[in-house]
Amino acid sequence: MKRNFTLASLALVLLSAQQAVAGGVMLYEIATDDVGLAAAGYSARAQDASTIFTNPAGMTRLPGNQIVVGAQVLYGDLSLTTSAVSPFLGSKNGGDPIGLFPGGSFFYSQTVNDFLKAGIGIYGNFGSSLSYDDDWVGRYSVISSTLLGISIQPTIALQLEHGLSFGLGVVFMDAFYRNKVAINNTPFELTNFPDGQLKLSDNAWGVGANVGLLYEATPCTRFGLTYQSPIKLNFSAPTQFSGIRPVLNTILLNRGLIDSEVKIGIEVPQSTMLSLYHQMTEQWALLVSTGWQNWERFGQVEIGIDSLNPISLIVDQRFKDTWHAAVGFQYAITSRCLVNMGVGYDTKFQDTSHVQVSIPSNSALRVGLGSRYGYRNDLDFGVALEYISGGDLGVTNHNLIKGDVVGEFDNTAVYFLSFNANWKCV
Repeated sequence: MKRNFTLASLALVLLSAQQAVAGGVMLYEIATDDVGLAAAGYSARAQDASTIFTNPAGMTRLPGNQIVVGAQVLYGDLSLTTSAVSPFLGSKNGGDPIGLFPGGSFFYSQTVNDFLKAGIGIYGNFGSSLSYDDDWVGRYSVISSTLLGISIQPTIALQLEHGLSFGLGVVFMDAFYRNKVAINNTPFELTNFPDGQLKLSDNAWGVGANVGLLYEATPCTRFGLTYQSPIKLNFSAPTQFSGIRPVLNTILLNRGLIDSEVKIGIEVPQSTMLSLYHQMTEQWALLVSTGWQNWERFGQVEIGIDSLNPISLIVDQRFKDTWHAAVGFQYAITSRCLVNMGVGYDTKFQDTSHVQVSIPSNSALRVGLGSRYGYRNDLDFGVALEYISGGDLGVTNHNLIKGDVVGEFDNTAVYFLSFNANWKCV
């Protein structure tokens, strides 16, 4: 009975891939001026070629041809303080699972005629990467996990009548998934043994759409509305076991799990954003945004295991949809120097007191500051900083096989530093 129970739990370990996948995030930060604005004015700003991502319709405001190239670095400050842990798990908190992580983007906008623009964007705004120590207390849930999506978006924009523009981009996302989790050998043996490991790895492509409207009510005021469709990603990762003891290896072999495939189906959340840009004076501009992301659907992960005893089910993380609000300002110090500033907030998508160690994120308070300097008439540079506070995240994980882990991620924070350059050929 003990072995049958443990084997059932091992199947759930195979399904732990869905926990790590569900730890993905949607970023507004892709090395553009939106970093310094905390995403305020997101779909209405349309001041450079990065509007291909934030609102495809905004390309109609760009004269001539333009290129934006951006690079950024992210630093995550995240560590677990435990208050109650099962003795067999030890006491190590795993270190900082995020640390430094690079990013970047590329956008090109071209004028076809007075009414039509075409462009392309390459960016990564979806995913997460965690790496704990191999012997940390939560190793039976996750040791390391990476889910990253790189998108290529060919785009067109059309200038309509009465200040209205329409834009459409087709998003081709190449998603990269890696996951490593520890396997407890001891329940299958008569004495304690070191952990084994399970690794999963796969790539998948998905296709979606990025649609936008831009309405210029007056020369000083414009509204932007964007919709990004869900993108379905279907991973199929072969099981890669290592360090498995003979008894457990025999059980896995007899059940066909040694050479099985773990199928993971998720949806990148659909989202929408409504924004305002208003030039109040020659020096000051107001930017406002509000948005929605469909995390409830993202938390419903389709899981399948191809083996002698196939498993197919939908695991529901019971995530909540999130809402976004941001307000920011632009201040023109001179005709060549512009300062960006903004504050934004995204609501939580899971219970703050029961955050899983494989999903250490939730609500987010953003504060951004940046600047843009016109080096020449055809070339300007931007730099921005952003601080994201995630607050305290309580962990209350109870599992007979994986053990009990109770504690808190204290004062979680993420920092962004970004640079970009904008070339204009007018």
